Amino acid sequence: MNRELLPLFSTPISISQNKDMAEQYYPAIRDLEYSRMAANGWLSKDSYVLEQKRFKPLKDYIQSCIHYYIHEDLSYQDDVEFYITNSWATIHNKNDYASQHDHTNSLISGTFYINIPEDDQSVFSLHSNNSSVFPRAFNLNEKEFNLYNAQQYSIKPSTGTTILFPSHVVHSTSAQTSEENRYCLAFNTFIRGTLADKFSNINTLHIK
Repeated sequence: MNRELLPLFSTPISISQNKDMAEQYYPAIRDLEYSRMAANGWLSKDSYVLEQKRFKPLKDYIQSCIHYYIHEDLSYQDDVEFYITNSWATIHNKNDYASQHDHTNSLISGTFYINIPEDDQSVFSLHSNNSSVFPRAFNLNEKEFNLYNAQQYSIKPSTGTTILFPSHVVHSTSAQTSEENRYCLAFNTFIRGTLADKFSNINTLHIK
């Protein structure tokens, strides 16, 4: 019997690694000014960290990851640019975590892990916005987890990991387990260029 299973309408997630870049900018990210968030963790007072001149090579690297994700992995048109709109750093102490959330006013979001302690067991999780196959009203238990039946998928990042995902995807981070702090840089993007309807000029949109 010949058969084929298509991962149709999947949500592609980009995971890349650059430990050298993370280690290079760890001291500068660590020395930013932070304030304690109401829930968990510390948030940089600067919400445009990558606009600082000293972080330009880091911004260029992240932009290159975004470019490859959009134009190579997803094969979208080359004359549309996804650019970073805002960026902020976070610190998680032991037992700090990020509850489930998504990002508004953004198309692609991401996290660059500046420093993760080697003994930290926390994970970055993505949560399904929709039913995978069957409506949630049906509690059908899977025999074995796979990408076709997943309602949640967890990634164990390390220092230098960059994760890119559509901004509407709900995500979270489990509690940090190390006595040493974890540092991350998060960012949002938007688009500039011409979005043209293949079949009609009526729906063409120019975004500057």
